[in-house]
Amino acid sequence: MWTLQFLGKFQGLLPLLLRLTVGASFAFSYGYGKIAPGGSFDGGRAFVAQGTAWAPLLYAGAWMEFLGGLALLAGLFTRWAAIGILAVAAYKVFGIHWAQGFAAHGGAGGGVLGYELPAAYAAMCVGVMVLGPGSLSLDRLFFQKAALNA
Repeated sequence: MWTLQFLGKFQGLLPLLLRLTVGASFAFSYGYGKIAPGGSFDGGRAFVAQGTAWAPLLYAGAWMEFLGGLALLAGLFTRWAAIGILAVAAYKVFGIHWAQGFAAHGGAGGGVLGYELPAAYAAMCVGVMVLGPGSLSLDRLFFQKAALNA
């Protein structure tokens, strides 16, 4: 009987897959567009204008999305970066999208989005925190020897 046990050979790649997915999404799809010169931080300004968010916190969140995403891509300070991005994702779930419900609806043309996607990112961040950076990471390159001697 075919049991898919061969997939266990790829278990070591799971941290890399999670890091690359979350890191690229947050660094380039979310963070960079907000912090780039002439970036579109319009959504953040709208939250500040409505009084639903504190401006410095939104800017810190945008930088966390970008720098935390880059850190996850590189596998550097991986668990700390995942905690920071988890905090941003939790804010997106509970502070922005909760009222719209779970499902991401509105289609490709936009519309109101539920908390489905940020909740998935939050779950992936928890996975990164539990699994660690993996063997293909700067954390392993720089800190493995220190961790072994501790």
